[in-house]
Amino acid sequence: MEKRWPMALKITGYKLASLSFAFFLFFPLILSAQDKLSIGAIYPLTGPAAHLGESNKRGASLAVKHFNENGGINGKVLQLIIEDSKSDPKTGVSAFQKLTSVNKVPAVLTTLTSVAMSVRPIAERTKTVLFSESTHPKLTSHHDYVFRHFITTASGAKSVVKFMKERGLTKIAVLYQEAEFALTALDEIESRLLKNDITLVAKQNFLSDTSDVRTQLLQLKQAEPDLLYLIGIGPAFTHSFRQRKELSITTPTVGYVICGQREVLNAATPFLDGVYTLEGIKDTSNEHYQYLKTHLEREYPNEPIDQSTIAAYEAVRALASVMRTGAASSQKIQALLSKWSTPKGAMGPISFLDEGNSEVEMQVQVIQNGKCLPLTTNQ
Repeated sequence: MEKRWPMALKITGYKLASLSFAFFLFFPLILSAQDKLSIGAIYPLTGPAAHLGESNKRGASLAVKHFNENGGINGKVLQLIIEDSKSDPKTGVSAFQKLTSVNKVPAVLTTLTSVAMSVRPIAERTKTVLFSESTHPKLTSHHDYVFRHFITTASGAKSVVKFMKERGLTKIAVLYQEAEFALTALDEIESRLLKNDITLVAKQNFLSDTSDVRTQLLQLKQAEPDLLYLIGIGPAFTHSFRQRKELSITTPTVGYVICGQREVLNAATPFLDGVYTLEGIKDTSNEHYQYLKTHLEREYPNEPIDQSTIAAYEAVRALASVMRTGAASSQKIQALLSKWSTPKGAMGPISFLDEGNSEVEMQVQVIQNGKCLPLTTNQ
């Protein structure tokens, strides 16, 4: 029986010449450090979303390491050049321009909706492949060079509405961060409420650098909702759960990707028991997830396996796999990536046949003792 390497992939209409793991064991390739193929990444390594950037960096770096340990890109070293967006769209645009004009990379990875949506038109105009973890539902629409395998705010909104309808809840109040992804998440919820007989009774916003949202929380409480929906990232998001507890607000509450933000989960754990969270679904049953989990735990024993880490790994996996077929230019990478698919991804099947968009489903989970758990029938 053929021994399969977990990262072997399939492109619709093409047959990738994939080498097995055993080949690399017995016929190791000597990679020249001076013979490199580079891809770029723009991650928020500083600023309010720095925790996401560090997760991205771990996942992408591990994928690069795995490919180089297994022959690189047809004998060439795969190099990842990382720039810091500082959680700022303008800085992200400058980083993209540097990567494409100075480093001449054919493809760039990004995270954060504000950065991705700012870079997107430039990527399309310059025909540079952009692989993003943005949650904006329309990220890839009408943009041939833009790809995603990640959650979206649309998927999150569907899950919240489904959660409410299953429990007979009809009134929702939203606390959201003044950030592009949160505004999009709010829009997605509002667009689904009327046709599902759900009323938005109140909404309040907060700034990314705030440390006090008590006034907003009290105003939402006074509206007497059946459900609170909290949307944010970073320290300000953490404060909202602590202050909810301090104000004795007992309204059922759903947070946007709490466990996917390990720093938020760790800092707010004493205030989170019984709080619900929207999370991207991981396909823990398949061999690729188990392979990735084993290697992440070995490489980063004290770090969580969150969706940002997994998504960054999968992004490099996809790009490097098509580059192994000889696709070095952005045009060739785009052509092959648009036909790329695999049934085995750590967050479910991956396929870019739908305008470059491979959407990861989301589900509502519950937090108990600092862990995200599937819902039971009585929750």
